Amino acid sequence: MIKRMVGMAVLGVAALCLWAAAAAAYDPGSPSWTKKKVGTAVDFFWFQSVEGEAIKPPSAERTVLVHVWATWCAPCVTELPSFDQFAERLADRGVAVVTLSVDRGGPKAVKPFMEKHRSFAHSLVLLDPDYLSGDLWGIHTLPTTILIKDGREVARLVGRGDWKGDEGEELEALLSQQPNAR
Repeated sequence: MIKRMVGMAVLGVAALCLWAAAAAAYDPGSPSWTKKKVGTAVDFFWFQSVEGEAIKPPSAERTVLVHVWATWCAPCVTELPSFDQFAERLADRGVAVVTLSVDRGGPKAVKPFMEKHRSFAHSLVLLDPDYLSGDLWGIHTLPTTILIKDGREVARLVGRGDWKGDEGEELEALLSQQPNAR
């Protein structure tokens, strides 16, 4: 019996070591804007406000940047301050910026987080506690940011972005290619 327990412990430690080595070797690289779904229609549906009220996002006829995140997502939390600064720059270009939380706790989870972090001054915060956006928009990784123009996807960034660097510059370039952002 003791031999068997020792053997299982050794196997467990070996498996843990293999997992740790694989995790350490994994480098997802820098995220970049993808255009795989360009032209795909983006269905807007009703979300919740932080107060729990039903609300529809800005009109699909304008340029909208949707940033999907969650309070429990460490990369999301890390990038929120620089994303908010970037959102301030976009407002001057007529781009509506929406930060869409997929926290299942809805307002009870997000409102205290917002009060603590104060990284949402330049975006409309909406909630998707049922994660409908995951199914309807094909979002499988957080954070994910989608640029939408005239109701159609223009580009998507999967993973944490450097909003003061490469990803912000790439998005600025994409917006420059888009006639009349409004």
